[in-house]
Amino acid sequence: PIIVSALVMMAIPAAGAELGAASPAKGMGGSSRVETVREAVSSGRRTRRQHLEERLDTIAHREPTLRAFIALDTAAARASATSADALRGTSLGGLLDGVVVAVKDNMELAGVATTAGSSRLAALPPAPADATLVTRLRSSGAIVVGRTNMDTWARGVRGLSQVRGQTANPLDERRNAGGSSAGSAAAVAASMVDVAVGTDTCGSLRYPASSVGVYGLRPTPGLVSRAGVVPLAPTQDVVGPLAADVDDLEVLLDVLAGRDAADLLTAAAPAVLPTVRAGTLRVGVLRGLGTADDGVVAALRDGGVDVVDAGPVPPMASSSGAASVIGDEFSVVQDQYVRARSSSGARPTVAPWLLPLTVTDQRAYEIRLRRRTVMQASLVGLMDQLGVDALAYPTTTSGPAVKGARQASGNCHLAAGAGLPALTVPAPHVGGGVPPVGVDLLGRPWSERTLIELARRSS
Repeated sequence: PIIVSALVMMAIPAAGAELGAASPAKGMGGSSRVETVREAVSSGRRTRRQHLEERLDTIAHREPTLRAFIALDTAAARASATSADALRGTSLGGLLDGVVVAVKDNMELAGVATTAGSSRLAALPPAPADATLVTRLRSSGAIVVGRTNMDTWARGVRGLSQVRGQTANPLDERRNAGGSSAGSAAAVAASMVDVAVGTDTCGSLRYPASSVGVYGLRPTPGLVSRAGVVPLAPTQDVVGPLAADVDDLEVLLDVLAGRDAADLLTAAAPAVLPTVRAGTLRVGVLRGLGTADDGVVAALRDGGVDVVDAGPVPPMASSSGAASVIGDEFSVVQDQYVRARSSSGARPTVAPWLLPLTVTDQRAYEIRLRRRTVMQASLVGLMDQLGVDALAYPTTTSGPAVKGARQASGNCHLAAGAGLPALTVPAPHVGGGVPPVGVDLLGRPWSERTLIELARRSS
């Protein structure tokens, strides 16, 4: 079992000190990149700097065609790795000591332009401080190598930005990599980095995870701080991990999660995430959202999971736009963010877009917010009725389209609208044709440990 310890309220403690300081473990196939790096460093077989150089070589080889990064920070990454080697040698520090990480370019780094893929933001002064999540990554020993490409302002599902253009899919470079966290997912899938961080407002993390064949987790809102993240729709925005191995996904989540005075929503997070319940785990497959990949469903059964028919999506949770507030919030927070970044002062203690918002049509906005409560109650009620730990459905309605073509989406609204966590499990890829569509596992609030265990059973 994963042993977890308490969060420290209104602080940013050393990474890995709360919400489950899980010791990195090998994946089901022995493919944990985090554990591989840590073992190599601790045994003296490889230094952190040597590992970084291997990742940089891969980036140099693949970046010209993939366009996964908006900008690399190789000088700072090399300095970080060299310094850690000199200070610690073979002694390990935090959970991600020596691990190479990329962050989506809507996450602020001190003294560096943060563009969110927007030419408007690229022209503004650099951010005054690291985002909370970046602080936590650095405290864990992670080497932040660069900022990844994304749909402009995170509004899109193709990975197409005004700053860097189109990110290609590592499984088939003729196709897009999903979006909006396209660069983060592609960088992981192409082994340019060990793990990466993305954001999800309505599928922005899970769509690319499905498209390129990696794991992506949209956490419960409030589990990971949004302070220092360019807002799209703050009441739907979440920060989450992307990884090629489910154990690495869990370790990265442990580093990212924690309460933060600069994001009041994190005060609602439990001090300890619930552990996985004893007994047989059960998953209900929803109908009416497309066909969940047979390989993933079969792997769940092979992993000892009881898979049952969940029937159609409950009527109160079926309308894709009923609870979406992206249109309401974006026009307000975009201007607020630009004004804040245009000034040379320090970041406010709590950004105005992380406080209750006043929008143009407040009445309609509040109706949509109330619908979220109804959606969540409806979906959790269905899980309770069926006695299941999660609901399963295809992450998207179609695979990644050829670059330049229209990209269909869909199915993101269940988790985003209801404020529930969802983990995308990649479908098996055998090469040729359109990359397969992954499966979302939707859980109750704060059920991330259970979703991760279900993903582990399917790997």
